[in-house]
Amino acid sequence: MRRIIATAGVIAVAGLGFVGPAGAAVEVDPDLAGHLEFMVEEERLAHELYTLFDNEYPEASIFASIARSEERHMEAVARQLDLRGLDDPGEGLEPGDYAVDELDELYATWSAQGLEGVEAALQVGIDLEEADIADLEEALGDPSTQPVERVFSALLAGSRHHLQAFTSALEDGCSDCLGEPGQKVTAKREAWGRGWQGDQRRGHGNGRGDAPADPDRYQKGTPRYPAEEPTG
Repeated sequence: MRRIIATAGVIAVAGLGFVGPAGAAVEVDPDLAGHLEFMVEEERLAHELYTLFDNEYPEASIFASIARSEERHMEAVARQLDLRGLDDPGEGLEPGDYAVDELDELYATWSAQGLEGVEAALQVGIDLEEADIADLEEALGDPSTQPVERVFSALLAGSRHHLQAFTSALEDGCSDCLGEPGQKVTAKREAWGRGWQGDQRRGHGNGRGDAPADPDRYQKGTPRYPAEEPTG
């Protein structure tokens, strides 16, 4: 996706500097500001589309799960904007309305496609995550994003996990993602419990009774994402 964004926040703040959390003046690289503002909108696009699909297909729990993850992605980027005194370009905008015209068009196209059926919605998830991965990789290749490299790298890992989940669900006809709301989660917890008990019998437990690691575990704990201070 193209990174074409013009907001009052960038024009007023980028390159002028502001007083950071430690009381020191921090100059905001306009390229970094542009990446952050585009990325928070792209993550909002993903969250709003998956929320739409979750409402349409509540039996497909994959959409609710990944929508929650995308909300954390939004919060992670919004924090980086806030640390630099930059406004969130999407604040106050309705779902489907973005600070980037291209994202408006993608929402219209992907929402219509995804409402054709659950498999079409899964394909939208694949297309969106592939675009997000490409944008994050491009952003990480720009020296201006070095101050937020850890945050963007965490988002990239999450997007790759989401892509794998959507791809697997589509390939097996969503047989693993369909069921009454909460049914899949319950079944997974029961399976984890059986696996943990087996490990304990074999003496391979970790002594704390922890469940198997969550593949999206970088989002767990405090903070969920690296809290990098604004150095640029």
